Amino acid sequence: EPDADRAGRTFIDAVQRADWPAIDQALGPEVMGDPDHAAKIERMRGQFPADPPWSIKLLKSDRSSSWSRRRDQADHYALEYLYGFAGRRLVIDLTVQQTGEKRLAGRSIAGTRSPDRVVKLYAVSDLQVRTVSAEGERQNRFWGLAKGLAQWGFLAATLTIPLVMLGTAAAALGARGLAYRGAWALLALVGVGSVWMNWATGLTGQVWGALSVLGSGIARGASPLDPWMLKFASPVGALVVLVRLMVLRGSSRRTGAEPGPPP
Repeated sequence: EPDADRAGRTFIDAVQRADWPAIDQALGPEVMGDPDHAAKIERMRGQFPADPPWSIKLLKSDRSSSWSRRRDQADHYALEYLYGFAGRRLVIDLTVQQTGEKRLAGRSIAGTRSPDRVVKLYAVSDLQVRTVSAEGERQNRFWGLAKGLAQWGFLAATLTIPLVMLGTAAAALGARGLAYRGAWALLALVGVGSVWMNWATGLTGQVWGALSVLGSGIARGASPLDPWMLKFASPVGALVVLVRLMVLRGSSRRTGAEPGPPP
C-alpha cells in the first residue's frame, strides 16, 4: 500500500535524523503510552550511521484488519525494509495502523486541474531494528550451522512425503478394478495439517486445521536474517488410498483375479 510505505519510510528517516517532533507525531497511542518509548527509539537510532542510506528495499508488506469500538475497519501493515549504508545493513520492521484519511486538493497546471486525491494516514505501533552481521547471515544459511538428527529427519520427511503422495496417486491410476481412479488419485495428493521447522534452530510448530495438495515445502524470506523454513503435511489422503488398494488387492486374490494394469 503506497501510503503505508510512505509513512514507514518517512518515520525511519525521522528516526535517523533524530527529528523528535516528527517522531512523536508519527507514533501511535500504543507506543506513546510506554514511558520508556523515547529511550527505546534512541537505542535503535544508535544503530543508524550518520550518512544517508544508499539503498532502500521493501522486503515485506503484510496487511491485516481490525475493528474498533466504532465498528470502523482499521488496516494494519507489517512492513520490513532492508536499508543499506556504507559498511552496514539494517533490517527494519515496522507496524503501522491506519488512523484516518486526508483529502488533498488537485493542482492547477496550465489551466487544467488534476482531481482531488485521498491519502490514508498511518501511525507507527511497533518498531524493531536489527543489524545484519556476517555471523547472523552465516547462521541462517542452509548449511550454516551443524544440524541434529531431528533436523535431518525433518528434512527427510519434507522430501519423502511428496514422493509417497505421487507414488500412491500413480498406483491408484494404475489399479485395475478401482472405480473412480482419478478421484482416488487426487485424494492421494491431499495432506492434512502442517508441521513446520525453523531449519536454523530446530524449533517446530504445527497447524492442524488446514488442507493442502503436496503440502511440503522449503522456503526462506527475503531478509538476509530470515531462516530457512521447512514444512510438510500429514499424508492422510495417501494412507486412505493405500488402505483402499490393499482391500482391493485382497478382494481380488480371494476371487482368484489378480489385479493388473488397466487396458
